[in-house]
Amino acid sequence: MKTSKAVETLVHMGEREFDATQTWTLVTSSREKFWSWGVTKALYGDKYLAFYVTAQRFRGWVIITLGYEDLYQITLMTSHGRTTYNKQGIFVGDLVDHIDRIIEWTPKYLLPKQKP
Repeated sequence: MKTSKAVETLVHMGEREFDATQTWTLVTSSREKFWSWGVTKALYGDKYLAFYVTAQRFRGWVIITLGYEDLYQITLMTSHGRTTYNKQGIFVGDLVDHIDRIIEWTPKYLLPKQKP
């Protein structure tokens, strides 16, 4: 999906306005996780923050919007414009970990059990 088409879709997704630059600062604060996602582009407006990732489990747009109840919503959209994931009611403190779990983390990241 071209960036202009993605923006047209995003403008209609947000329920209320929020400071996307403040949310971007939060998302980028966990540098190890953020860089592991392979972020290549970022877009933002009054009602959304979106960034394109090439992560372990997902390649496409991660779209963050804010609901009327002041909780975040995360939507994953492929580069072809298909929504593959949508979750509402995410608290600010859980935002980065939640994104990491759905786009990057795999069980192979666990250390093998040590034998005594």
